[in-house]
Amino acid sequence: GADVQLDIESLAFGGMGVAHLNEMVTFVKNAIPGQKVTARITRKCSSYLEARSLEVLCESPYVMDVKCEHFADCGGCTFQNLDYAQQTAAKEIQVNDVFQRIGRFPDIQCDSIGSSDEIYYYRNKMDFTFSNQEYVPGNEKERVPYNFALGLHAPGRWDKILDINMCHIQAPIANEILKLIKDLTKDLDPYNMREHTGFLRNVMIRVGINTGEVMVNIVTSQEDEKSLAPIRDALVSKFPVITSIVN
Repeated sequence: GADVQLDIESLAFGGMGVAHLNEMVTFVKNAIPGQKVTARITRKCSSYLEARSLEVLCESPYVMDVKCEHFADCGGCTFQNLDYAQQTAAKEIQVNDVFQRIGRFPDIQCDSIGSSDEIYYYRNKMDFTFSNQEYVPGNEKERVPYNFALGLHAPGRWDKILDINMCHIQAPIANEILKLIKDLTKDLDPYNMREHTGFLRNVMIRVGINTGEVMVNIVTSQEDEKSLAPIRDALVSKFPVITSIVN
């Protein structure tokens, strides 16, 4: 597609920036309101265009420092680089738009969107996937993929896993548990999603918000208590808050 300069005006559902090119609505991936970007047109439809941001020419006044080292590759958080007040303002516009444009209630005005005190570490349950097919981060593209990863699916990839060191939206205790599980499982066989071989498949960590109790679920392709027993014992020994481990 062609490369164009676009001014990002607002946010669309799904996290794309909205711009106009020759009066045609253009949805821009990886762009936030207030940016001027060079973007590549990736799709042309009769009533709109789709593009992806290649370079930020002028930064948004609403841009925020990103906490997470995985943000550029992960897709688990869409707006970590956008001021939280702007996120809630965008949500309010979207909710009103749904009622007025789709629902055809022209006079409806919703109450203001409620803000959360916890904009990080708020998720109490996360699922992570083992794989021997690592997704190499963009800033390390020159190296070969590792044959062990425990993390999240890269956006649009069912077959490759981005290795996660720390997730800023799950409870801190869950990050500590994830790190230990990764250390304890390095010598076991991660699953190959293409060939349906391997032992380790998934890890689910759930934290009881009111109790502080933790459940860990380790999903494997077959039963092998001998391999999992030392992992179980090490987890319970180091983290007394783990009250159940499921295989």
